[in-house]
Amino acid sequence: MEENNIIKKAITENITNQNTVFIFPTQNAADLWADYITSNGPVKAVAMERFIAWDNFKGTSIRSQNQNKKSVPSTMRKIFADRLISENAENPFFKNLITPEYAASASGFTSWIASLLPGLAVWKKQFELKNLTPDEEDADLLELYKRYSAFLDSHSLFDPAWETPPFKKDGNTYILFFPEILSDWFEYKTILETTPDIKIIHLDKKEYVEAPVKMFSNSRIELTYAALQIRKLHEEQNIPWTDIALSIPDMENYGPYIDRELTLCEIPHVMRMAAPLTANPTGAFFNLAQECVTSNFSYESVKNLLLNQQLPWIENLPVNRFISYGQNNHCLCSYEYKNEKIDIWKKSLAKNYDMEVETFYNDFSSLLKKMVNSSSFSQIRDNYFAFRNSFFDMDLCPEKSDRIISRCISELGALIDLETEFSECNLKNPYSFFVSCLSEANYLEQSKTNGVTVLPYKTAASSPFSYHVIIDSSQKSLSVIYKELSFLRDDKRKQLFGTDYEDNNASQEFIQLYCMNSLKGLPIFTCSAKTFTDYAQSSSYLIPENLTKCTDENILNAGDTYNEEKNWLLNNAAVPEKFSSIQKNGADFWINCQSKKDQTIPQETVRLIENTINEKRMSGDKINISATVLNQFFQCPRKWLFNSIAKLREETTEAELMRSTELGDLYHKVFELYCNFLKSKDMAIIVEDEKLPEENKKILKQAVTTAIKEAQKSFLTTELLSTTEKALSDLMNTSITGFSRTFNGCKIIATEKNYSYTDEKTGILFEGRIDCLLLDPDAEEYILVDFKSRSIPKNIYLTEDDSNLLPLEEQELPDFQMPFYIYLLRNQTPAVKIENCCFFNVTKAEAVPVTGISIYNRIYKKTKISPEDFEPVISKMIECSEYYAQHITDRNFSVNDNAQDFSTCSSCYYKAICRRTFTVSRKN
Repeated sequence: MEENNIIKKAITENITNQNTVFIFPTQNAADLWADYITSNGPVKAVAMERFIAWDNFKGTSIRSQNQNKKSVPSTMRKIFADRLISENAENPFFKNLITPEYAASASGFTSWIASLLPGLAVWKKQFELKNLTPDEEDADLLELYKRYSAFLDSHSLFDPAWETPPFKKDGNTYILFFPEILSDWFEYKTILETTPDIKIIHLDKKEYVEAPVKMFSNSRIELTYAALQIRKLHEEQNIPWTDIALSIPDMENYGPYIDRELTLCEIPHVMRMAAPLTANPTGAFFNLAQECVTSNFSYESVKNLLLNQQLPWIENLPVNRFISYGQNNHCLCSYEYKNEKIDIWKKSLAKNYDMEVETFYNDFSSLLKKMVNSSSFSQIRDNYFAFRNSFFDMDLCPEKSDRIISRCISELGALIDLETEFSECNLKNPYSFFVSCLSEANYLEQSKTNGVTVLPYKTAASSPFSYHVIIDSSQKSLSVIYKELSFLRDDKRKQLFGTDYEDNNASQEFIQLYCMNSLKGLPIFTCSAKTFTDYAQSSSYLIPENLTKCTDENILNAGDTYNEEKNWLLNNAAVPEKFSSIQKNGADFWINCQSKKDQTIPQETVRLIENTINEKRMSGDKINISATVLNQFFQCPRKWLFNSIAKLREETTEAELMRSTELGDLYHKVFELYCNFLKSKDMAIIVEDEKLPEENKKILKQAVTTAIKEAQKSFLTTELLSTTEKALSDLMNTSITGFSRTFNGCKIIATEKNYSYTDEKTGILFEGRIDCLLLDPDAEEYILVDFKSRSIPKNIYLTEDDSNLLPLEEQELPDFQMPFYIYLLRNQTPAVKIENCCFFNVTKAEAVPVTGISIYNRIYKKTKISPEDFEPVISKMIECSEYYAQHITDRNFSVNDNAQDFSTCSSCYYKAICRRTFTVSRKN
């Protein structure tokens, strides 16, 4: 509580002594206590230099015994580690820390090696004190200690964590608050506890307060309760929003949810969640640039960089054209083949030239390569500005993005300063090092608004607020354990410090600090049995109040205007006394939408649809129709309108190695070339001993080669097909052998030929492209074959039930492809009477009969459908064609509730646009 607060008491007693400096765990706590003491203490102004953070104190107050040395910057530790790993890669001297087989690819260990350095002095001292026999790990640590010591000496540096008294006295007296909660306290404990000029204030365990924690069934109820309690503190106790702090142990998972909850409750708040610079889209520029260069400008890396809208790209850059080119030409990645490095962009441009794309790529890639391959930090800066001048317009840069870019360049400037001061510390890859520094540099965006302060757990423990609120107060989340020399196994640490050694558990200390610094009353701790990620139990240092089975809304939802509105609407409860502005705006928006529901379609849209139908589905006064259009229309007229007329497609920037239809097109092309050659030579389809004759094999091989060459595909797809030509030849050999076995002796009449017929009575123009038309000389009958590379239609016949009595749009209709082709051919001049037809699965090398006695005999099927039996299917196709023509004429694309039901709409690609609604488990 406020009157018993240790920090307040210590500051009040020493604030008038101008030589007293107060050291807090965080700078946030230092600043807030400085503000507090000027408002509630004996002074009205203080020097901020007297309120400092622990990290600041370490960097400025600890001095080496050799006063000519400087404290080693944390970045220099990392520079040393980076150089060390490079040296180890060339001639491995580590056996355990980095195993020799991975020495060449150990750059990812840089930060970890750097983290070991501060604790090495304590480890070495204890290791020698215990007189232990070194194993491989110990030998590596001794080698690391020796090399780091030499590095420090050669650059006149010292590591504060290695130092012992005396300090360089500066005439100040320091008061250090609660060092037991500091993660690196053990590194400085011996020095500070023996220094007369430093007074250490510890928590008094005798004064620990037992705080309650409310336990809820799940996190959603918990967050709502916490938000309502914050509003209650403000409205009932007049606590200013800025005097309330909300702490979250798991900011990554809980942050977005609590932000939403506070917004819904109209609680002004500031999310003080620091994140690495590279986590921001703007700060990620340097990572993305590196990824582009290291991946040789793969499509994904280029797309991620160029479509980053947080970067201030110059407005007239052909970015979209460049991305579209890469997508359409499958510029997935560069590669090496037969000892040749293939630049996929240059090869694609050589095949499908685009001057604007080429110019952009050359400038873009050359400037990025210069920046990423820079040999020094200063060169990185020069090359960055060269890139920026060519591709960025900083006048278009948002203020937030500008601040982040400036911070990144500031980090680079700090590296340049070190590079200038320690010129001999050259790195193998300066740019990679710079990017890793950005990924470790946390950035906290400065907010221009005030309100409840939302902080990660531990950050605000030492800060004065009227009330602290801590959510997710589970045993796991509130557990704070510091392991001295954590890089060692537990058994080794016990060898060094004794079997009675225990890790420093500061969990209770943090809870007590929250209790102490919640100045107007006990903090509010909440927890839930089911969190967003797992199950939990409350911290053992808190007294649980179990509300997991509570249904009393006066406890769980008191003051929740959304819950009151729900009860009013659903349960005929009393009208809420008040509504939030969010609720009011939502109701107004809904009312406004309802008032517009009967508005007609804009005339511009009507004209666009009308023009497109006339252009694509009409030939003068005739209505064009194909089997594909017919199938799509009867599946759903509205879907057909979206797909065939409006051509609506989900915008995507994903690139594929090969489009799903390209392989099928290639199969068709091989069959077309093979069959046309046989037709040109008047050769019959033939097999000998269940195999293709040698002459036919040669014809097929040439057909495969020609199909690959003639295909208008991207460079990468063509190369892929070329490298797999043998596999493709084998597949087509199997397929055409099966085709020839089935149709042995038949003559080829037409392949991939377009046919059309106009019904003058109905004004319908029937159009279709026939895959293959054969003549069976023995039966003197035609055979129609349609090639399929994927699935074959299953519903090819009419159902024999009462469904045919339903309206046409509600009937279960067959696939219209074969009846459409039969009708089209019989109306040619001269007429082509089709007695037999079938589908041929290219990949399975098998035929699936549809109708005709001859074709069934060839495939050895018992069930036979004669042409006469198939006539009802053709009649149904004609009926559906006339129905379609009438609807096109009337521009009628309405849906039928029985035909286009929930199962149809739920899987529709266009459901988000169509937005039909269904009442599940009830009648529509």
